[in-house]
Amino acid sequence: MLFPQNPKILVVDDTYNDVELLLESFLKKGIPHVYYGAKKDSEFAPPVYTFPEEPLLGVRFVILDIELEGVTDLGTGDKNIAQLLINHLRKLMNLKESSYAILFWTKRKEVIDSVLYYLKLEKEEPIACIDMEKPAASDLTLDYIQEKFFSDLNNESFDFLINWENSINQYTSNFTNELSNIVKQESENSKQEWKASMKTILSKMACTYTGKNDISDLTMDQANSYAVRLLNQSFSESMSTSLQPSLPLPVQSKVSLQVIADLNKILFVEASKDDQIETGKVFVEENNRHLHYLLESSIIKKTLIDNCKSKLIGVVLTPNCDVAHGNMLTDSLGNESHRILFGLKILVSDDPAKYVKKKKDYLYITHPFNDENKSCSAFIFHFGTIQTVSIKPSSIHFSYFMKNSLAFDLQSKLANHVNRLGNSMFEC
Repeated sequence: MLFPQNPKILVVDDTYNDVELLLESFLKKGIPHVYYGAKKDSEFAPPVYTFPEEPLLGVRFVILDIELEGVTDLGTGDKNIAQLLINHLRKLMNLKESSYAILFWTKRKEVIDSVLYYLKLEKEEPIACIDMEKPAASDLTLDYIQEKFFSDLNNESFDFLINWENSINQYTSNFTNELSNIVKQESENSKQEWKASMKTILSKMACTYTGKNDISDLTMDQANSYAVRLLNQSFSESMSTSLQPSLPLPVQSKVSLQVIADLNKILFVEASKDDQIETGKVFVEENNRHLHYLLESSIIKKTLIDNCKSKLIGVVLTPNCDVAHGNMLTDSLGNESHRILFGLKILVSDDPAKYVKKKKDYLYITHPFNDENKSCSAFIFHFGTIQTVSIKPSSIHFSYFMKNSLAFDLQSKLANHVNRLGNSMFEC
């Protein structure tokens, strides 16, 4: 069993007494935080720091004392002290994967500038930072810190994301409580009955998703997967209608293609985490050179073919309910018949539509996203390639996963194209 992991504030100080009142304020308000300090066996013994086994993820605010005994006092200059502080922070939190603001307790501008310089070199820099003299322990309260953070940071975009994340966390807790309380009512608070009832409910979720009355023919991993899918689907739909916090949007400004590609990767297209067949999974087809040539020569502008380095891809469009119910045609070798739409994955440095000879209603062009090599890419699917393909589930490897919103949009556009009446008027 894993304990909940949700630290959002990291306090780093070698003297507990200096921050005791602040930590007590966090506790009273129920604000998740982690304190890392030093222990000494005696007054003259060197301090011993305890670090997490893995650097923490999800830290949003760091309160850092620059003067750490046994760390910064080992340095001989501002740059050396900065490197020692950064190495200390890296053991505490994942700097590369965190979006965080930092409060430096010091007025030594040279040290702060060096810390920020080296963090930026490694792409670990904070979203925002402030510095101040460390106040007396009796003055260090939550109200004091909040005022400093939110008045001095003045970062409305960061505020938006923090408020949204807090809303998600609160809704997740409420959703889990509601599900748990239903089981409690049925089990009259008996621990064994609660455990048995919850297992029964999760099994029924798997049955509901697969449309079966019995899941005894499923492996434990399959049953868990189907139960989780139904739970995720219910959570997502409930959250989209219930979670509408009044968050002030930051002022819009122009962003680069790289930022757009990063955003689309997070929201719409991601690397496939497994090879389980489901709607939206994308694979690279390397054995059909003829189809690859036909698509590339008919879609991509001739002058851009070499630059875009296209690959032939296929996306699974078999409905997930058919996969769960086992409704596909299956031969004696275990090969399943799935609906596959083919297209190209191309590298882009501009709007993907500019790489196409002419936009047609039989083409589906995604906006740019970053692939596994952090290269700006796009998918272009041709509706004329939809076909049923025999696939052996254990032998296919998926490279990408188009999330539901994008996969469903593709399915909808494909259905409209297939069912269109058409317009036979001559073009100019």
